[in-house]
Order: sequence, then C-alpha cells, then structure tokens
Amino acid sequence: LDSLGVTLHQTQEQRNRLQYQLDELESRQEASKAVKRLELDTMGAQLKHLKELKQVERDTLNAQMAKQQSQADASIQAVNEELGHAQQQAAELSARIEELQSQVTAEVASATSLATELE
Repeated sequence: LDSLGVTLHQTQEQRNRLQYQLDELESRQEASKAVKRLELDTMGAQLKHLKELKQVERDTLNAQMAKQQSQADASIQAVNEELGHAQQQAAELSARIEELQSQVTAEVASATSLATELE
C-alpha cells in the first residue's frame, strides 16, 4: 500500500510538472500570438503610411505636371503672339517695299521721259 501511495505521489508530481510545462507552453504560445498580432498591426500601419506617402507623391507630381503644362502653354502662346507680330511686320515691310518699287519705277519712267524730251 505504501508503494502504491508513493507511486501515486510520483504520478501526481509528474502530472503537476507536465501541467506546469503545458501551462508554460500555452503562455508562450499566447505571447507569440500577441507579438505576431502586434507585428501585423505595425506592418498594416506602415503599409497605410506608405500608401499615403505614395498618394502625396502622386498628387505632387500631378501638380508639377499641371504647372509645367501651364508654363508650356503660356510659352507657346507667347511664341504664337511673337510670330503673329513678326508676320504683321513682314507684311508691312513687303507693302513698303512694293510702294518703294512703284516709286522707283515711276521715277525711272519720269527720268526716261525727261531724257527722251531732252534729246
């Protein structure tokens, strides 16, 4: 009976040790799960932050592109205005040249007529 009591006591101690180890493993597993949840939450926050930064960069690039397009449009408008002014000056100059050629032609005809009269 004593040996049965000793065996029972040893079995209970062994059961207690196994239960302690099981509790320890469960505690570690819960801690590991908590760490993984925290890591996932952190990675989720980082991903959200990166997406926000990417959107800010996209918005900034779009604003820069719109500004550059506006500047290009203004430059093209200025060039077109200068070209129109240059074409107008060229037309005025052409008309003036034609006027001068007409005057020269008239003066040559007049000089020719005077030369003929003088002969």
